[in-house]
Amino acid sequence: ETPEYQAPLRVSPPEGFVPARTTEPAQLRSFGVNASAELVADLVASTGLLSSDRLAQVRSRAAQTRGSFAQALVDEGHASSAGVARLLASRHHLPFIELGFTGVDAPVAKLLPLHVLERAPALPYALRDDVLYVAIADPANVHVIDELRLATRHAIEFGVAAREEIDEHLRKLARESATFGLRAREDTPELVVVD
Repeated sequence: ETPEYQAPLRVSPPEGFVPARTTEPAQLRSFGVNASAELVADLVASTGLLSSDRLAQVRSRAAQTRGSFAQALVDEGHASSAGVARLLASRHHLPFIELGFTGVDAPVAKLLPLHVLERAPALPYALRDDVLYVAIADPANVHVIDELRLATRHAIEFGVAAREEIDEHLRKLARESATFGLRAREDTPELVVVD
């Protein structure tokens, strides 16, 4: 014998019941960056790591620059770049990469176009068994991850590194690229048109 279906019981609110306001307090309101950044901001707010006025400054900077909340924390001096990278790595279940300790294979760093790496910011640091290991600063940026995957024929494994470390290596690559470009122009014979 099967039990008979019973409709869920509907309970009316007691007389005089006023529902809670659905608007969020000012400090928790969305600031237009991305959902992951808002989660980090809410975590910082709920733990009281920053006062509400400092948190508002960080949110404002993130909104103004259309950057990440994590980068705004670094820019405002409330967190280190390495600390933010560790947090993002943990949050996204990716390894934290210390490029100074791990090292960067110079020829591998040049496997992806520099303009793509600078836009990310990202840095290839190793190639093993046809897998390209790439350190990124913002693992929540899906567009960057897609662009990096499209820029290579290799499978990619991502890790998170401090933005400052990645930027330092990218500046070095840019200097090398500019130097090579100047050298190549000097070695190219000038074309002279004779009438």
